[in-house]
Amino acid sequence: MGETKRMIGRFVGVVVVILPLLFGVIIGLITETYTHWLGSWYEAKEVRCCIEGVTEHVNPEILGDAKLAFNGIDIRRLCSYRITVLNSGKKGIDNITVYVEFIPESNPFQILADHHKTDPPRNFGEIEISRDANSIISFGYELLNAGDKDEITLLTNGKGEIKVSGKQKDVKFVRIEHGAKKRAKLLEYAGIIIMVIYIAGGIWFYRRIRHNRGRLIALQKESEELSNELKEVEKKDRDAYGNLTN
Repeated sequence: MGETKRMIGRFVGVVVVILPLLFGVIIGLITETYTHWLGSWYEAKEVRCCIEGVTEHVNPEILGDAKLAFNGIDIRRLCSYRITVLNSGKKGIDNITVYVEFIPESNPFQILADHHKTDPPRNFGEIEISRDANSIISFGYELLNAGDKDEITLLTNGKGEIKVSGKQKDVKFVRIEHGAKKRAKLLEYAGIIIMVIYIAGGIWFYRRIRHNRGRLIALQKESEELSNELKEVEKKDRDAYGNLTN
């Protein structure tokens, strides 16, 4: 009976630790399958546009009353914006256009220049650049293979809210703010830390169960030995009493 209880306790201890870990692994596998398999099946064409915040290089407060112009354009305020266009899907995309529009905080406002850093750096394909207005620019990509990336730096003579959009059949456009990207990374790291803590806690709990079970088994053995000794003493007392009465 005692051995059966010990086996049941050992089984319960293992289940308490292993079952949550097994459940977490199953959930992780399901999520991974959905992300990499079902996601690629239903959303094979996806373009992500990551927008970083403005970097101000020159401003009127620094220049004071000094004049600064380039080709007749006032550049007393000089800002740059970075936009990353990435084909994050599983298939190549032909003839896709990405539109960038600024809502200026003040006028005059103009997009002065654009610089492209592509990955791969060679054989990326042609980029057709079109400026519809002082605050609107579009980039037409001849071909974006899976994983192709274009880091665009835009130079402007003012600040403004930036909007990035695109429209093409069967292509999903995802806009990611730079802060949101950082928060996503932080959440990912937090998830890893929580998982490590959970596993460490499970191991510690399992070891405590084993330790306590070992102590319990030792106490049970001691109790059985004491019980046997008491029985031996009682038997000797009964035999001695019987000898005296005889």
